Amino acid sequence: REAGSVVYEGKLYVLGGRADSSNTSAIDRIQIYDPATDTWAYSAVDMPDARSGFLCEVLGDTLYLGNGLNNLPDDQVAVLNDFFSIPMHAVSVPVPEPSTLALVCIGLLSAAVFQTRRLWRR
Repeated sequence: REAGSVVYEGKLYVLGGRADSSNTSAIDRIQIYDPATDTWAYSAVDMPDARSGFLCEVLGDTLYLGNGLNNLPDDQVAVLNDFFSIPMHAVSVPVPEPSTLALVCIGLLSAAVFQTRRLWRR
């Protein structure tokens, strides 16, 4: 909801928005959709702060963001009157989705625990 979107080098970038209908659910994540592989990934960088209902555009190799709404306690919102830029070479680097990353971490932790137990038994 209320997310920004831009297209850069054939991929769709979905920025921020709201996780649900409350005023306290603005997010700062940037997601990348690659239509060639029909896959989604998170960007290696987030927006400087959570926001929804903002302006965004790519000019050249730079993503520009400005204005919008941010979270406040008690279901209130703050109106943002700022403007900033992020180089697209930073935004376009994908990382695994958190659930995938969590499974990798659990696998590594399990391997470490197994190794620790094995060493402990000797």
